[in-house]
Amino acid sequence: MHEVILAAVTDGSAISHTVVVICGNLLLAVLAVKGLQLSFNEDFGKKISFLGGAVFCAVFVWIPDQAKGLVTDLAKVISS
Repeated sequence: MHEVILAAVTDGSAISHTVVVICGNLLLAVLAVKGLQLSFNEDFGKKISFLGGAVFCAVFVWIPDQAKGLVTDLAKVISS
């Protein structure tokens, strides 16, 4: 009569990944709006530094495994 659906017990990594992707995409949307606001301004230095920060953020949101590997490799090079 009644169906019972049981959810599998997880370690939370899938939920964590989903939350990070959603929040990261929201942050990038806010950065896009701010970038459009800066594009109407004449300060070229702010545009360039803002674009660099947005790209840095996007790399960590969209390809986190490769970004983690890159940062790990850079840390190894700097520490040696």
